[in-house]
Amino acid sequence: MSDKRMSIEEIFSVFPNRWVLIIDPEYHLGTAEVKSGIVKLSSESHEEFLEKSADVKVNSAVEFTGDLASLEHDPIITSYWRKIKK
Repeated sequence: MSDKRMSIEEIFSVFPNRWVLIIDPEYHLGTAEVKSGIVKLSSESHEEFLEKSADVKVNSAVEFTGDLASLEHDPIITSYWRKIKK
């Protein structure tokens, strides 16, 4: 990956339908919504993404740049959404 800071719109455009690890994220004021950052890792596979990102020990954020509804078959995502919907 590059050390270039990208806007979230650029990240979604350059890395479509991928899991993206963003280091040094900048957030929109008062929210947890990523505004920009540096892409450290991207993967189409959630499992591969989890394995490769496990050792990252810097300030980071995770984004999925595809349609979240397409992830309904993923047991980790399904479990997570059930917890936050309560």
